Amino acid sequence: MTKKEPKFSELWASQVYRILKGDKEYIAAHVRRKYADRDIEPKGPGEYVGMKQEVRYEMTTDTDPDSDTYNQRIPLEVTVYDQTGREIKQKVQSGIDWILTDEANATNLERYRKLVGAMPDPHGATQFYWMLGRHEKYQAYDVEEFFDTPMSKIRDTLIRKRLVIKGKKKKDVKESEESE
Repeated sequence: MTKKEPKFSELWASQVYRILKGDKEYIAAHVRRKYADRDIEPKGPGEYVGMKQEVRYEMTTDTDPDSDTYNQRIPLEVTVYDQTGREIKQKVQSGIDWILTDEANATNLERYRKLVGAMPDPHGATQFYWMLGRHEKYQAYDVEEFFDTPMSKIRDTLIRKRLVIKGKKKKDVKESEESE
């Protein structure tokens, strides 16, 4: 018997992400299935909603003149053998790309707001993150601010908080701080 895919309303988010990519805002979440108010699926890694995985393969140029794809870029294949000795061709995976699917519009923000909650240990309460770039992740502590404030305003606020000193070395900065 196959497992029934849960509805969006039957999920609980352990983490919710507001992501700024270019000029667009997206929202995504790491979720687990929720059976009751304080009962969630404890086993397994959970899953992501609002984004999907796309496998990336190593590429090579086809050098077989009899092939339909001659001189074109194709996924690199290697020959492997199963336990019975049968030959199998496999594509060489080079990574996974995460494709964002849910834009942060009013409808989606309201849908994701319903995923928020607190669960018994070891899961705890939902955590919120703003992501400004691939490696810039900031935790948000106010739920209302997280869902109601546009990412452009959040970006400006967070960038302003960073300490940026141009034209001075660390030594010069320390000396100027000591003299004040």
